[in-house]
Amino acid sequence: MKTLTSFLPLFLLPCFVNANPVDSLQVELGQATEDSIRARICHQLVSEYYGANPDSMLHFSKLAFEYSKDIDLPEIHSKSYKDLVISYAFNFKLDSAKTLLLEAIEYYKDKDQIDRISAAYQNMAVITENQQLPDSSLYYLDKSIEYLDIKPDSLALSDIYTTKAMAYRTKGFYQLAVEDLLKAMRIIDRTDNEDKKANVMGMLSLTLSELSKNEEALQYINEAAGYLRNTNNLRQLAHAVGNQGTFLKDQGKAEESLAYFDEALILSRKTAQPYLTFDLFFNKAICFYENLQILDSAMIYIDSMLVLANELDDNYSRGVAYRYKAYIALKNNQRGEALRSIRLAEPFVNDFETILDEIQSKTEMAELFHQIGDYESENKYLKEATFIQDSLFSVKKDQQIEELNLIYKTEKKDAEIAYLAKSVELEQTKKRSILMGLILLALAASSFIYMLIQRARKNKKIFEQEKEIEITRRKSAEQELEFKQKELTARALQLADKNEFLQKMQSEVSVLMSSSDQSIHKASSKISRMIELDTNGDAEWDQFSKEFSQLHQHFLDRVFKEFGSFSKAEIRLISLFKMNLSSKDIANILRISDEGIKKARYRLRKKLKLDSKTDLQGFLIGY
Repeated sequence: MKTLTSFLPLFLLPCFVNANPVDSLQVELGQATEDSIRARICHQLVSEYYGANPDSMLHFSKLAFEYSKDIDLPEIHSKSYKDLVISYAFNFKLDSAKTLLLEAIEYYKDKDQIDRISAAYQNMAVITENQQLPDSSLYYLDKSIEYLDIKPDSLALSDIYTTKAMAYRTKGFYQLAVEDLLKAMRIIDRTDNEDKKANVMGMLSLTLSELSKNEEALQYINEAAGYLRNTNNLRQLAHAVGNQGTFLKDQGKAEESLAYFDEALILSRKTAQPYLTFDLFFNKAICFYENLQILDSAMIYIDSMLVLANELDDNYSRGVAYRYKAYIALKNNQRGEALRSIRLAEPFVNDFETILDEIQSKTEMAELFHQIGDYESENKYLKEATFIQDSLFSVKKDQQIEELNLIYKTEKKDAEIAYLAKSVELEQTKKRSILMGLILLALAASSFIYMLIQRARKNKKIFEQEKEIEITRRKSAEQELEFKQKELTARALQLADKNEFLQKMQSEVSVLMSSSDQSIHKASSKISRMIELDTNGDAEWDQFSKEFSQLHQHFLDRVFKEFGSFSKAEIRLISLFKMNLSSKDIANILRISDEGIKKARYRLRKKLKLDSKTDLQGFLIGY
């Protein structure tokens, strides 16, 4: 809850609201006799219900689609596709929206509607981003950019770069996100759209803060706030001012940040944004609690959070407020009050907004019980958090595999369509060649040489077409190889994350082992051995080695042939270097320290006979 807003754009398909009353439109719909008129009226009704009544939006979108699908008016049916996708999204039927978008893309291609193709790919990216599938989002954004390259100054292109930056942020690639946001900025700078400029600057400031470039982040959020003040966009301004306060707090300027939090509170109440108000109370409480060490003031804002959470009837917010009420009480040496707040927080620990929130809630509960000395409850919440963490890894992996399959099927379908078109054209060319041959034979011997020349030209054309088909097949194979590379890297990073998490668990268990209670000590030792067995098991490594060998065929054989034999640990290290993983990830996977990585690098460099000027990892990647 540290960051107040991510400046995420709304769903990217535009809406158009007209002033026609709903009742009169429904009367017109009942009186209309032509499907084209009925479809147009349904489009108007969708606009009237936009955002306010998702069920009615979906109802009239489906009607419009049925009316327009059998009439030969592409603009009307294209609008029906767009409205139905928006309606599915508003009703949280994202899989239905994705399926319809894939169908719409084929329709737009058939009608040569370039702008709509680009917009459809862009919205596929927005949907997959909301489903926490950043790789798929980036894929669809690149497809969208292909169709907008002809319009380098288009504001739609700036939206694509902004959405692409969101996907990079989800993956943790903050520098790449900054680069795409700057591309969006360069396009917007050529317009007078200050709202868009403020939105991109806000995202840029948050991304720079993730890179610990706090001064630059503050500079951009200050500029964003300035633009928003000019446009009188008070809702977005409230978020921007709150973020100004957050960045100042993170720079240690706690007292200065409080003034911005106070201004943002006034704006959030004026624009009726209760959840933003809750976040601002939280930020002020943390400012007093962590930065200024004024616990009484921190408790005042925690109590304000609790009042607001009760007004909103929001159990997740209640749980946050009670947990931090307990933290402050513990710091104030009020163990009884802390225990009471912990017990009040317990009923809400299973109310959360996202899976990550659930993990954080249960981890915080474990920490609070540890501080209070209730190690049994601490162990219970730690187990639950660990189980959810492992489940999250599994679900995320399944989602990624499913999405890669969808992308592969889409690409395969495109390739099959292209191949079929080439085959039809090739067949037609052959028929024309035969017909031309018969005509030329009938003309007499004087035309014989001319016939041969024509046939040679046509054979050359056939060869070129077959060559294009082969290129298409090769591209498909290269894409499949790239998907396998991403999957293997994901497996390695998952192993790194798992080992890092287990090491943290080991540390917590070590604390428990120091307890004088023999039952706790015995249970902790058993947990420690289980963690050690899990991290030292070879099953995951065997699977990793198998997939690595399939992806990088004969790589290790060539290394052994040129440089001799290596130990099992050295082979693992060589494989991880070949995958271009960071030293931190390699250390987590192999469960060794940074110093151990340095020593291993030195021994490996000697075996590979590399001089001091040659980069070890670069050598293995290019070998």
